[in-house]
Amino acid sequence: MHTELKQYTVAELCDGFMYNELEEKGLYGLSGRLTIQPEYQRNYLYAEDNGKKEVAVIDSVLKEYPLGLLYFNRLPDGRLEVLDGQQRITSLGRFLTDKFSVMLICQKH
Repeated sequence: MHTELKQYTVAELCDGFMYNELEEKGLYGLSGRLTIQPEYQRNYLYAEDNGKKEVAVIDSVLKEYPLGLLYFNRLPDGRLEVLDGQQRITSLGRFLTDKFSVMLICQKH
């Protein structure tokens, strides 16, 4: 098994993001080269409980906290599919495509 560390921006990762409302799953990212929720992945759960987990993902990004590693599997045709991280990626994509919003509270310094 070959492992390669790559860095992607949120914009790159979510480029071409599609969300299927009926099936509640993130479909594609990286301009269509990444399958976010392959068939073996569980459904998107971060929107449950009033979206507390998806808001936490966005809050972490806005505060420039690391989201942890995302693991992808490279398919024979060169496309990628998510092994670990689809909840976080779907949260980012849903936010960037206005599926939910976050109220920011500015603090005086």
